[in-house]
Amino acid sequence: MLDATKFVTPLRINTVQTVPALSAVAFLALLVLAIAQFGFGASEAALPANIHTVSKQSFSVSLHERGIIQPARVLPIKSGIASNQARIVWLQEEGARVKKGDIVARYDTKPFNDLLQKTELKAVDAEASLVAAEKALQLTIKEGEAKIEAAKRKQEIATIKVSDLSEGSGKLEQRKRQNAVSKAQRAVLIAQAELKDFDELFQLGHVSRREREIAADKLRSEREQLQFGQQALSNYLKYEWTQQLRESELQLAAAKEELLRESQTAELTKQRREAELVLRQREKSAALARIAAARRDLEQSDVRAPIEGVLLYSMVPREGTRRKVQVGDAVWFGQTFMEIPDTSRLALEIEVREIDVIRMQRGLEAIVRLDAKPDQAIKGEVSHIGALAKASEQNPNIRSFTARINLAPDAIEGGTVYAGMSASADVIWGSIEQQIAVPTAAIALRGENRVVNVVNVDNDQAHWQIIETGLSNEQWTEVTSGLTTGITISYQ
Repeated sequence: MLDATKFVTPLRINTVQTVPALSAVAFLALLVLAIAQFGFGASEAALPANIHTVSKQSFSVSLHERGIIQPARVLPIKSGIASNQARIVWLQEEGARVKKGDIVARYDTKPFNDLLQKTELKAVDAEASLVAAEKALQLTIKEGEAKIEAAKRKQEIATIKVSDLSEGSGKLEQRKRQNAVSKAQRAVLIAQAELKDFDELFQLGHVSRREREIAADKLRSEREQLQFGQQALSNYLKYEWTQQLRESELQLAAAKEELLRESQTAELTKQRREAELVLRQREKSAALARIAAARRDLEQSDVRAPIEGVLLYSMVPREGTRRKVQVGDAVWFGQTFMEIPDTSRLALEIEVREIDVIRMQRGLEAIVRLDAKPDQAIKGEVSHIGALAKASEQNPNIRSFTARINLAPDAIEGGTVYAGMSASADVIWGSIEQQIAVPTAAIALRGENRVVNVVNVDNDQAHWQIIETGLSNEQWTEVTSGLTTGITISYQ
């Protein structure tokens, strides 16, 4: 049996969508149907609260969460000075509102001035060493070129000497000695002929024995000269010329080796000088870099606000505990010691249940409403979804993820939205475009089935129709099967 108590409500017609052609007769038929179906008397009965004709609808699906308005980002103020050289001597008061570029802290400048003076002196020394290295390189190049030129001349002279002994003076001396031998040979032949003539004349008695002996002595002398000339030619060819040629060849080889050695030595010496020059150039560059760094450190001794906002002190570790930064503290490089929230960009920070976080993604549109101004809708966009879940303090089994929704800049330009305000957000994660849908309030549960009360105005009958549903919000629910457009349903 249908629970009739569900329909004991005052009569009201849903303003979402009423039946456009509901006649007075049909209205009375519905009244009679309600009385007949639910067993009420005419004095007790009332029509179902809403009547709706099924149609196609477009609507969005969203997650509703609450949170607190926070600055979209907090800009840290860090030490840009190496090591822990930055010792604070002055701090702007915490909570002061500062403008971009205002000085918010000062460091002790003495160590930076001292370092700058030292680095400038080292830069002067490095410049002098560089000039000396450049001159040494030029001198080395000139000396090497001079030695190479001298070695080339030696090689050239030795080459000429070898050529001279091989094809010039050596050949000429050889021909001279050969000519002397040929002359001695002719002289011997002449002396032999003269001795033969003297022998014939001596036998005829025309010359004396003495004259014949003189001719014989001359022949012996010419033969001795020939023998001497032949021996001299042989010795020259075998020893003297060969020795001179070999010596000249050795001198040429030595000259070549000397040229190669001088070339290699000059190149190695040049490379050493060039390496030294590069080293001096690096020393100069390093000295200039140290000067630039010292000047930057000196300039950074005045710490300036990166943006306009309220200045906050950060907690720093000191002697086993943590406290806010104060004058006298030495700040390490990269250590945040103050912060300025960027209130020109605000975001709503919410906690999303783990069963809903799968629907969240960056870039989703959201509608934010402040508790202080619930009628004002502020556009937003999901900008961050936490990667780690955290357990609820009330129930450790309930876990959630932190998400951030950036508010549209034009929504906060009027200065009516402030950090710390409470707000709610509807994150739109899905939408339905022109699909069959019914009011969410029209759906009831009968056992495990979802049903709607279908009314037939032609035969004054009503029955529960099982349906299957899709996406839904507080107002509409998509019907994927069980209904068609034009069907009339009633609900409280």
